[in-house]
Amino acid sequence: MPHGVRILAACVILCLFLTIALIPVDDPDIWWHLKTGEFLLGAGAGLSPDVPVRTWLGLRFPVSDPFSYTATEPWRIYAWLPEIFFYGFWRQWGFAGLQIFFALISAIFAWRFWSLMSALNPRPALCIATTVLATFAVTNFAGPRPQLFSCLFLCETMSAIILHARSQSRSILALPAIFLLWSNCHILFPIGLFFAGVYVACRLPADRRLGAILIASVAACAINPCGPDIFSELRVQMGDWLWAHISELAPPNPRLPATIALFFLLGLSMVWLSLWGRELVLWEWALVIGSFYLAFYARKFIPIPFIVALPGLYSHGKFEKFSRAEEFRVHPLLTVAVAAVLVAALLAGRPQRNLQYTQPAGAAEFLLAHPRAGNIANTYDDGGYLIWKLWPGTKVFVDGRAQIFSADFLTNDYATLTLENGGRNMDQMLDRHGIRTIIWPAAHPTVTLLEKSGWTEIYSDTYRVVLAR
Repeated sequence: MPHGVRILAACVILCLFLTIALIPVDDPDIWWHLKTGEFLLGAGAGLSPDVPVRTWLGLRFPVSDPFSYTATEPWRIYAWLPEIFFYGFWRQWGFAGLQIFFALISAIFAWRFWSLMSALNPRPALCIATTVLATFAVTNFAGPRPQLFSCLFLCETMSAIILHARSQSRSILALPAIFLLWSNCHILFPIGLFFAGVYVACRLPADRRLGAILIASVAACAINPCGPDIFSELRVQMGDWLWAHISELAPPNPRLPATIALFFLLGLSMVWLSLWGRELVLWEWALVIGSFYLAFYARKFIPIPFIVALPGLYSHGKFEKFSRAEEFRVHPLLTVAVAAVLVAALLAGRPQRNLQYTQPAGAAEFLLAHPRAGNIANTYDDGGYLIWKLWPGTKVFVDGRAQIFSADFLTNDYATLTLENGGRNMDQMLDRHGIRTIIWPAAHPTVTLLEKSGWTEIYSDTYRVVLAR
């Protein structure tokens, strides 16, 4: 690849970095990720009183969930490595640190994806355009959360597979190391194992060493704080309540930008298949179909076809090699890219959105200043922030770690407070859990129902109220 194209790609990736760094941090799960990182490092004063822990690589992993008083299922901390990074960047630079870390991992993804696409010899414009498209799909859903690492490691997995298929590259030997890291960062590593398994199954008769590499990759996934139990977490993650209530597990919403990009990629892939579909072999068809199936099954998986199908299809395009004479044509694009970098730099430092809007910041500060006896009740989305602010003094009712709560609790007790089941037997449920304080969205009908049954408002702001009895 000519030097000018490399400079252009670097400028585009820098633009992506600066743009992504401006994205506000408003994912409610980031707060319990931060508290988990703090717990593992033992960095907070008074952390884990009376909480049994076990040590792994010098880190303290809780034997049972310490943050909620209703959790009954095992809490397997499979994303411990990103959570340590989250807390480290937060402790050093606050919100800006989280945004920088998110942008940094996204830029690394863009660089690795561009490296893969350029190795497949596409034209520079297509190479950079597909990189921007894939990065947009990844960052639109991942945010500053461990799922971003799954996108990065899936990219590395596809790079190893495709380059091995094209030139018998030794990159396939990196798969065990990739899955060792992946299984310590996020739970979606079985998707990578599936795609690698399809490739190995189709190529195994010609190269038996691939079978040993796949077995080593599966074994590497068990080297983590959870051990082989990490595979049990997959069954928990497929729980009915999660798939019925978690928005990112719902089918793609046609109005979302990432879904529009997905339909664009699907149309582009259909054109591509009509031109060069006959050149695809069985494992390539399986990867393309499988990646699109996952993307349309749940919006959480929308980035997958951008990472899996896009390189696989484009590697069959009939591209001419980039001639040195064409390097001069890149210069106007380079000028535009540099200008975009300067514009993005001028926009840097956009303030974080008000926590009163996204999280119960005011309610948490009120409870810190006016501690109350008994347990609290809260919504699913507010639980993470309350863990961050109130623990260890107060445990939460529920939070974003849905897998640690029983299906009976979620479909009965929590559904009672949200009025999904009509709010039947609410007083009995609140008494059973010893709840004396409720933090709830101000406009929710539950607030009116509770006030009618004798609960008193002791704090309110535009978005949250605190009720007590």
